[in-house]
Amino acid sequence: MSVFYVLLAFVYVCRGQSDTVPCPKVLAINITGGTTDRNNSITKDGIVFEKNNYFVSNKTTFGCVCNIMPCIRKCCRAEQKMVNRRCGPRNNASMSFLIYDGIVATNITPYYEHFHLVYSKKCKRTKALINPYKDLRDTFYVQANGTLFLPHFTRKLRRPEEYCIEVFDVAGYEMKDVLSVILCLSDADLVTPPVHRLICTGRFYDV
Repeated sequence: MSVFYVLLAFVYVCRGQSDTVPCPKVLAINITGGTTDRNNSITKDGIVFEKNNYFVSNKTTFGCVCNIMPCIRKCCRAEQKMVNRRCGPRNNASMSFLIYDGIVATNITPYYEHFHLVYSKKCKRTKALINPYKDLRDTFYVQANGTLFLPHFTRKLRRPEEYCIEVFDVAGYEMKDVLSVILCLSDADLVTPPVHRLICTGRFYDV
């Protein structure tokens, strides 16, 4: 084997290792400064991250909290809501919702004790804001494992990295302190009828 191909293989292996992380980066939380034990596990805010549940990127250590406990993404920070297309003060708007098993409500309450909240609204591609209070086809159910069930969509289950939940105050969508979600759309989503409906009605939400 020539030196060129050896070097090429080496670069490929190194790149593969550096790009491989134990969870989607949008679900990882900063655990830099946590306590490391003799087994290289890191404890931060009472959560123990074993060495297969964290990674280092740009000198920052990130923990895969959703590998350890149920989690969901909240689009904005704890005391914020979406005001038009930006995160702003929540003021007196409350955020609460039921947790479901399919479409049957469970007795799991409150949501913030069951789920670890990851504050992020990042998507790889396009976002779409849905509004179940205006269109029943947008009805959604947050499941106990953190997935989102959309009974009227072709792809009915969305993982935590594929949506974020928030209180929305968006004048153009007739949403005043309404609980809803931003969906992260895949290429396959863009050609399915429910999402095509969002496209036709201008329901993309680039934030």
